[in-house]
Amino acid sequence: MTSGLLTAALEAVIPAWVGRVAALTPAQRAARAATLADYLAAHGDDILYQGRGTGDTARAFNSLAEAVAIGACQPGGITIFGRHWQSSPSRQWRAYYGGCPVETIDPAGDVL
Repeated sequence: MTSGLLTAALEAVIPAWVGRVAALTPAQRAARAATLADYLAAHGDDILYQGRGTGDTARAFNSLAEAVAIGACQPGGITIFGRHWQSSPSRQWRAYYGGCPVETIDPAGDVL
């Protein structure tokens, strides 16, 4: 997967992952991030090169997407692959959806 395709794929799934991880406590997010970091260190290449087993590539991709979503929920968000993801909870949004939305910001600072 090229970086352009990877970024496009992440842009499609990270908002859903933010919805899932936003409900976690900061301690739960930190613990999950550590687990994901260990997994990605060992299997991150499965994202770029087909994994050996069925579902290896999908598992690695979803681990990356979840990790970026966790970063987006941290103060200041996360910049990766030329994009900045940052949750931007508003009182009305949280009251309606119960979580935090995510913005994708390109390197020029424009919200996409």
